[in-house]
Amino acid sequence: MMSINLFSNYPLSWKPVKATLTRPYYQGLARQMRADINNGLLLPGTKLPPQRELADYLDVGFTTITRAYKLSQAEGLTYGVVGKGTYVSPNVKTDLTITHQDNKNIQELGFVSSFESENGALQSTIINIAKQKKFAELLNYEHPTGMPRHKKIATRYLREIGMNVNQQNTLIASGGQNALTITLLGLFNPGDKIIVDQFTYVNFIELCRLRGVKLIPIPSDNDGIRSDLILKACQNDVIKGIYLMPDCNNPTTEIITLSRRKEIATIIKHYDLTFIEDDYANFLNLFREVPVIKLSELFRKTVYIYAACRSRWLLDFG
Repeated sequence: MMSINLFSNYPLSWKPVKATLTRPYYQGLARQMRADINNGLLLPGTKLPPQRELADYLDVGFTTITRAYKLSQAEGLTYGVVGKGTYVSPNVKTDLTITHQDNKNIQELGFVSSFESENGALQSTIINIAKQKKFAELLNYEHPTGMPRHKKIATRYLREIGMNVNQQNTLIASGGQNALTITLLGLFNPGDKIIVDQFTYVNFIELCRLRGVKLIPIPSDNDGIRSDLILKACQNDVIKGIYLMPDCNNPTTEIITLSRRKEIATIIKHYDLTFIEDDYANFLNLFREVPVIKLSELFRKTVYIYAACRSRWLLDFG
C-alpha cells in the first residue's frame, strides 16, 4: 500500500516546500517563512494555516509546527491572536528604527535622531564621570525617585523655564516615555478616559492602548485645542484626565495661546481632572523675551513632564 497525502491540493494560505527544508524542521520552516515574506510570497497580515492542517500537509509532527510558529513570533515575523490563529506581522518588512531608514522619497517630520549627533562630544564627559569617586553612587538603587543632588539640579532648571517646583514632588525617570508610563500606571485604571489633542503624540496613544485607557480626541483652531469641545466632552461623559503638549505640540507644532490655556485650566479645575503636561520643548522658554506661562502653573492637580538636553544632564549630574 502507498500512503496518500490528501492535503496536497488543499487550499492553504502558505505551502512550504518540504523537499527544501533543512533539519531541524521547525528551524527550517521559520527560515522558509522569512524567505517567503522577504520575497513577497507571504504578505503582511496573512493568516497562516492552522498548525494541525500544516502538520498534515507536510507530514510532520504537530509540535514541529508549534515550535516553528513560536520561533517566528520570537523573531517578529508573526503574531498570534488567541482563538483566531497566527498572522504575518503588519510591520514585518518595515524597519521600525526610523533613525536608520534612508529613503530619499520620505521627508521625516518627527523628532527623530535628535541627540545622536552629540554622541562623540559626550564621550570624553562620560569617561571623566566614570573616573570620579562618586561614580559608584550612580549605580545603586538607594533613591528610587532620584538622588537628592540630582533633584536639586532638576528643580533649579525647572525654575529657569518658569516652573515653581520643589524636590519633594520631583521624580527623575529614564526618559519622558518612562515618565508617561509611570503616570498612566499610577493614576489611571483600564477604562478611564483621557482627553487629548486630535493629533497627539503617537507613543502616548500606544501606552494608553496597553493600559486600556480610552482617548477622547478634540480638534484645534488657531488658539490650540478647542476649550468649548473639551467642556462639552466633560459635560457628556466621565473624563478622568487630559494630556496636552501646550508648547509645540507633537506632531503639529501648535502652541496653545495664553487665553486658551486659562480657559482649559478653568475646565480642569471645575471637573477635577488630572492634567498631564508633556513639555518636551521646555527649553524654548530659555530663549523667549517673555516666557510662556506653563499650564501646570495654573492649578495644583497636575503631572508635569519635561526632558532636558542629554549633554547638560550628564555634565550637571555627573
